[in-house]
This record gives sequence, C-alpha cells and structure tokens, in this order.
Amino acid sequence: MARARAARRRPAARPPAAADPLAALPHGTAARAAWAEALAAAQGRGEACTLALVDVDGFAGHVEQLGVERARALLAEVARRLEARLTDRAHLGRLAGDLFGVALPGVDLEPALGVVELVREAVARTPAVVGRGPKRRKVPVTVSGGLAAAPRDGAELGVLIEQARSALWRAKTLGGNRLGLPARERMVLKTSYYPQGQLEQLKRLAQRRGVAEAVLLREALDDLFLKHKDQAPASS
Repeated sequence: MARARAARRRPAARPPAAADPLAALPHGTAARAAWAEALAAAQGRGEACTLALVDVDGFAGHVEQLGVERARALLAEVARRLEARLTDRAHLGRLAGDLFGVALPGVDLEPALGVVELVREAVARTPAVVGRGPKRRKVPVTVSGGLAAAPRDGAELGVLIEQARSALWRAKTLGGNRLGLPARERMVLKTSYYPQGQLEQLKRLAQRRGVAEAVLLREALDDLFLKHKDQAPASS
C-alpha cells in the first residue's frame, strides 16, 4: 500500500533508509492542523471523515525497560508499520508522546474500523527489533485505538478528538490490543433482551474485570461488528 500522507514531505535529497519516521510526521499542533484540513475538505464534499487515535500499549513500561533511546526507536518502528498499512488518502500524525492519530476523509466509521483493525494487526504481528549489538532487543508491541466519525460523533475536530480519546480509554480499560468506539448510543434495558442467567454471568465478569457491565456489552458488540465488517448490508 502507498504510504500515508504527511503534512510535511521528506526532503527529496534525504535517502529513505535514513529517514526518521517520527521527524517526518506532523506532530502536535501541525497534526491537528492537517486533520482539521482533511475534515473540512471532507465536509465540503459532503463526505464522512473518521479520526482514529492509536496509542502504544504499556509504553511507560517500555521506556523503563529499554531506556529512552530504544523506546524512541520502538515508536519509530510503530510509525513505519502504521504508514505501511495506510493509503495515501490517510493523514497520519503524532498528537503527543506515543499517541498517534490518523484522519480518514471520505471513510465512515464502520469501514474505518476495518482499516484500523488491519493497522492494529500489523503492529502486533511480529516483535520490533530495537538497538544494536549488545543492546539489541526484540520487543513484542501492541497498540489500542479509539475511533470517532463526523458527522456521526460531531462536526468539529476537538469534539472528534475527545470522542476518540474516550473510545481509546475504554479499549485500554479492557486490556489493550483492541479498538473502541464512542459510547454515544442510548442504552436499552438489558432485561428486555437477555435471560437472567446471562445477566448474572455478565455482572460477575464485570466485577472481576473492574469495569461497568455496559463496557463489556459494547466490547462484545464491537467484536461482532468487526467480525462481520466485510458482509454487505441486506437490501431493504
């Protein structure tokens, strides 16, 4: 796949092998500006636009075990894997630290979920190799993601970022290495749809995991939608 678009192109004279993917990505304010531009362009065409935030699981632990230099090399490898799975319509950037983001103009939430799931799988597939010589390490690495889409979850970039952050937090709460969606839908009464035995199991599982029952139900629905993401909807 083609590499994701960055707000600032790499200098033409710089050989790709020496390029620092973190330095090449828009960061902080520059990333927000690129995403805002992509969102505005999609809205001008009457299209959806999805924003995904992608965070390295347990990065503080990686820094502690690897040191700053090798931890940064790990981030660079994650950035390469993200870029490799995104098309040139995607706008990849780094919001802060180990928190990446990608704007997908023209892509609604459900197809974006499939795209970011491919990214998550690509990152987790093989350990990252960081350091050289005696300092060389193979490091298993995973990421979690949270997605939000305009106009479904909001029309402004700031709102989408907050919605995606909330979805990312839920994915982290459930153990990481997974994706989360915004919890904007009104909840329905569980007793109308589930037998008492299942509700009791759900309650016990929520207590063991230390999360709300609704969080577990949303996780199950997210997994169900992801499982069937490639199936065309039935015609009405």
